[in-house]
Amino acid sequence: MSLGRCSLVVGASVVLVLAAACGGNERSQRATPVSPSPVGSVSPGPGAAAGPAAAGSKSAVSSAATSSPPSATLPDAADEATSGARDVAFPPRDQPLDFRIRLEAKYRDQLRRPPSNSFVDLEGNIVWTQEYLRYRVNACDHAEAVTRVFRQLDGQGIQPVCGAAPAGNVSFPPRDQPFDFRQQLEVRYRDRLGRQPSPTYVDVEGDIVWTQEYLRYRVNGCDHLDAVDRVFQQIDGRGIQPVCQTIVVPPPPPPPTPTPEPPTQTTQNYTGEMNGIESDGQGGTKVPYNITMLLRLLAGGSGGGGAGARATPVYSVTGSYEAADGRSGTVTGQLVGLPTNGDFSGTLRCEKSGCVASRAFSGTLTASSISWGATGPPANT
Repeated sequence: MSLGRCSLVVGASVVLVLAAACGGNERSQRATPVSPSPVGSVSPGPGAAAGPAAAGSKSAVSSAATSSPPSATLPDAADEATSGARDVAFPPRDQPLDFRIRLEAKYRDQLRRPPSNSFVDLEGNIVWTQEYLRYRVNACDHAEAVTRVFRQLDGQGIQPVCGAAPAGNVSFPPRDQPFDFRQQLEVRYRDRLGRQPSPTYVDVEGDIVWTQEYLRYRVNGCDHLDAVDRVFQQIDGRGIQPVCQTIVVPPPPPPPTPTPEPPTQTTQNYTGEMNGIESDGQGGTKVPYNITMLLRLLAGGSGGGGAGARATPVYSVTGSYEAADGRSGTVTGQLVGLPTNGDFSGTLRCEKSGCVASRAFSGTLTASSISWGATGPPANT
């Protein structure tokens, strides 16, 4: 039998083609707070107008400012400008102080509350409450925030925050914790600083609740007027008002899907039709065939390319095929990739009627199909 009459061909289709005679990717705090003049006792008579209509009036601030002994050591604007990064920006302190003075007027004139005594003057009250809450929203727990405020109060300078605030709208702590801080501040002003009590119409609980609400509105997009108005609506029984800016935080991207661990060994079977030209030249026939291949892992498959990635596996491929017309042969080669999706290169060899022929092939191999094409001429042996 001549060399030209014994050959193998596999077409680039889903079925194996054999053609042969034998087969085929800090916000910093606004560091320009205005340190207001020390605020002393609040007169029990008429004072700053209450309500949002009077918010922003400078006379409301100045009318309650009187001469008094200096407050506890308060951080000033220059200190804050160099004290380090802030994640949540709080308003200049003259504005929360203005709110606090209006709160006095509202409790006195509208709620008709009787005066009580506090050892903490209004300026110290607003400064240290704001500092406590600033630490809280920047990742400090209750005890740590109290400690850092008291270090400032003792003249040790502005303490750093504990970390970055979570993305989205700024959340404030449950009210029992700021209330506890405010009670500790009373004790400290009385026992450590030796302050004398001064009258106030706002009890300690109301003071901390509404100051916290005012600051919550401020750090969530409300200006001074809006924040005063929304707090006073709450006091008037109209419910908790929404903040002025809602920040929608997109969900984090899903983690990368890890490449599946490749099997160390697997057997795959294929059936299809074999296209070929008979050795007598009267070809064009299609005959059924079966192919069985054994894949053994040679290398790769372990992690090494980062999260979700593995080194590319390499398999040895051995197997056999047989056709309904009696043709049969062997398959040898390598597969680079997974058995479910890899690139094969190797040799098909067939035997028929004493003629042995082989031919090089390459192409894709999946769990259900093969698509190979010849990469060289047939060789008869």
